[in-house]
Amino acid sequence: MEQEKSVTHIVHEILDSLPLISDYLLNNIINYKGLARWIQKDVEKRIKKEVSIESISVAIQRYHFKEGLGEDKKLTNAISRTKLILKNDITNVAFLKNYELIKKIDSFSEKIRWEYGETFFTVQSSQELSVVLEHDRLSEFLTFTTAYKPLSVVEDVTTINCKYPEHIVHIPGYLYSLLRAITMAKVNVIDIFSTFTEFVFLFRKSDALKAYGVLEQLINEARERELR
Repeated sequence: MEQEKSVTHIVHEILDSLPLISDYLLNNIINYKGLARWIQKDVEKRIKKEVSIESISVAIQRYHFKEGLGEDKKLTNAISRTKLILKNDITNVAFLKNYELIKKIDSFSEKIRWEYGETFFTVQSSQELSVVLEHDRLSEFLTFTTAYKPLSVVEDVTTINCKYPEHIVHIPGYLYSLLRAITMAKVNVIDIFSTFTEFVFLFRKSDALKAYGVLEQLINEARERELR
């Protein structure tokens, strides 16, 4: 019995070090015995004795069961309470960071009609900044900032805002759950911005509806799990 516990512990350590394995197991893509054969040498090396494929397979099944329970109640609840807001005709303009440019952008923001829900925000890193704005403001904005050459201008962008409960900052796996769903659907994300209660995903217009459908399905499935 002691050996079985040791094998289980070592197998779970190995699987935890392989970030996509839990996704493959949850989606029934991987055969237990095939995976057991693949990690058998690593298990035996760590335990320093021979271990049967059957013992490793049982440990993998336990891991699968643990992961299946996994999307724990807090995470499921947070996903179920997420609200989606889609907005098209958005443009993303990136610049090298410059203090005078930042002041210029602040001045431009005074023109924005916040009361009509107009989109305009900036995100800064140590060396760059991005401005996300309505497409019909682009020409005016580029004229206003004409002294500063953009690194890139990406048009035909659609944003999907994922508004979530405030306590999400204390729940590991929330952003990963959203990104996993999008990635498994083979949808490309242009960029991601965040605030305390929102993740903002930027997509090409052609990808946005598929991404919205994928996220909506994820939320609906979480709501169904809540009712069970």
